Amino acid sequence: MTACCDDGEAYCRPSDVVSESLADRLFACAGGGVCMPAAYMGKGFQPKSCESIAGAEGACVSVCVKSVKVLANLLPQDICADDERCAPCIDPTDNTPSGACEEIVCEEAEVAPPTPDEPAGDPCDGDAPQVIDPTIFPECCPGAHCVPQGLVPPEQSALLDKCGDQSSGYCVPGKLIASGGLYKPPTCVSIGGSEGRCMSTCIPGIAEKAKDLPLDICSAGEVCAPCCDPFTGESTGACSASKCDTGPANGVCGEVLFKPCCGGAVEGHCIAPDAIPADKHGNLEECDGGLLCVPDEMQDLSYKGSPCYGNILFIGDYFGVCLPDCLKLPAEFMLDKSGCGPGYVCAPYKDPFFGSPTGAPGCG
Repeated sequence: MTACCDDGEAYCRPSDVVSESLADRLFACAGGGVCMPAAYMGKGFQPKSCESIAGAEGACVSVCVKSVKVLANLLPQDICADDERCAPCIDPTDNTPSGACEEIVCEEAEVAPPTPDEPAGDPCDGDAPQVIDPTIFPECCPGAHCVPQGLVPPEQSALLDKCGDQSSGYCVPGKLIASGGLYKPPTCVSIGGSEGRCMSTCIPGIAEKAKDLPLDICSAGEVCAPCCDPFTGESTGACSASKCDTGPANGVCGEVLFKPCCGGAVEGHCIAPDAIPADKHGNLEECDGGLLCVPDEMQDLSYKGSPCYGNILFIGDYFGVCLPDCLKLPAEFMLDKSGCGPGYVCAPYKDPFFGSPTGAPGCG
């Protein structure tokens, strides 16, 4: 027989002599068949009992088995051999039999999953279990650690950042690691009073918008991210990042909280006043519901208008910057639009009547 596992004793066996349920748990051999641990060859094999993650009942399983190979750095060895790890009988992430404690027999018909002494229950009920120590992985961001790619579900990896030069891993918040993916972030009040979740700023999409999101009840290194994008009504993923999160209280996203405004050549949205610096309120038109109309380009607080040159009747020429004409500008009816593009007006550097600085963004 051909040896096939670098980490333990295992040999390639033809697929037709291996039960389908067992074959699914084994690696394929390059020349065909599956890579079977030597201990499994015979009339039957009952794995040795041991103490697994968080003291759970487990069994010694060869690291040549696919699921154990992937989790080898997480599973304790306990009393198992050097080429084995103690895998839990019940998967702590969903409370279903893991298969680790089943007897390996020759006939598939004889294989039956173990019956727990008590119903497993819903793993999302109560506090999230603490099944993994996040510090076994290298830190990649304050409070987050680099987890190997094979341990991160695809629906979560899409939200996460790669671990620098460790291209096979993802930077995962420690709370999510510790619970095996079952941690549900606290519900909080996000932008515009919408429902949100306390999310780590180690997640790229959260970090990009952290300065615009409220803290509310969240811990250090977190902000309250909305369940639904207030501009598009689409899900942000914040309320589906955990296996145990059922999403926003109303069940679905879809309603646009911040509706379009301005119109014409300039696009804008009606924004909640608490998301806008108070000293800017006076220059913004009002929308329904007490919201304020902010041109999209000016949502960046470092925005500066482009320089322009204009003329005011009876007063003369002036220098200024091109700003969206849906702003509330003093004496706007007198301002020159010819030096700016459609939807913009040339706002002066200085008040044309009193000579004081106007504070228009971009005026130096």
